[in-house]
Amino acid sequence: MRNKDFDIWMIRMKGDYTSELYAKYCAKSWTDAGFHVNFFDAVTPETLHKHKRIKFHSHNPANDQEKSILVSFILLWEKCVETNRPFLILEHDAYLEKKIDAIVCNPHVDVTMFGQHCMEAVMFQPSFCKDFLKYISKMKGKYQKNGKHDSGIMMGPFGMLWMFLGVTNVHRSGIKQRPYTKYLGPQAPVRVVLIEELGSSIVHSGAQGGTGKSSDTLIAHRRDPWIILKLDDVLKKVKEKYERFDKQ
Repeated sequence: MRNKDFDIWMIRMKGDYTSELYAKYCAKSWTDAGFHVNFFDAVTPETLHKHKRIKFHSHNPANDQEKSILVSFILLWEKCVETNRPFLILEHDAYLEKKIDAIVCNPHVDVTMFGQHCMEAVMFQPSFCKDFLKYISKMKGKYQKNGKHDSGIMMGPFGMLWMFLGVTNVHRSGIKQRPYTKYLGPQAPVRVVLIEELGSSIVHSGAQGGTGKSSDTLIAHRRDPWIILKLDDVLKKVKEKYERFDKQ
């Protein structure tokens, strides 16, 4: 097993056909390379009410699915602290394509981003997660009514991570900035998979490409080359029978 010194957790929506198919296909790219992958059942809009301790201001524009994504990450960051093990957190469409030897845990780096985009494959150190959760706890329930992002907003996991690292928050840059590394480009070892017939199972509020089950806009607005696949090819690889997809 390659990841003896860290744990891998792939977030997937249990019971959601699209999410589970992505997870099965992409997890195979990791297990075939010798990594052990655990699955984390994502918080969904239907189960979000079970996590009321994580507060969102009533004016927060995030939809329930976006809030569920953030809560899922918070639960995994808490688990990282509890187990005192570095966590590589994968989204269900994170495909390990190349540079397998690049997937290593550097204990001296708080955060390592292995993907092309943002949060699809990120390594977290437990000490960082502990401090990050304290930072998030101070933001609970705070939100500016004019909708502008500042240090008092509960936003998405990428936006909050970027602020805490000191990338987009001038108050945390310099002496308060945390050590991190990133690929975020064509040389990244992890790429995002998009199945043409299924599109994405995530609907974002106000983001380009937030089209739910349709992949047309997602493909048109992609910033980096995704791995675009046909459904039949995916099903052959995971060896699963497919029930006719309902586009409704």
